[in-house]
Amino acid sequence: MIYLKYELEVTEEFSKQYTKIIKKDKGLLSSFEKKIEFLQENPLNSKPMQHSFSGNRRVHLSRCFVLIFEINESKKSLLLKRIAHHDDAYTRDIE
Repeated sequence: MIYLKYELEVTEEFSKQYTKIIKKDKGLLSSFEKKIEFLQENPLNSKPMQHSFSGNRRVHLSRCFVLIFEINESKKSLLLKRIAHHDDAYTRDIE
């Protein structure tokens, strides 16, 4: 069986956070790349979120960092919405 990889899309918020975090923590880049490659083939192997984050999913990139994203099945894409330290990732709603 052949599986198509999900395409990636990013929000402006994610793009800013990613640039800032990767500059500070180069080791996170490798973890991020591995996790994205895995998610592109297995997006449902992540945790669904609830309440104000409903409709989004999350995965841990390391002990401290979380990636929050949305799956669009019709477009076969993953919308990367937020990458943040665990302490900051859930502090406000995602647009």
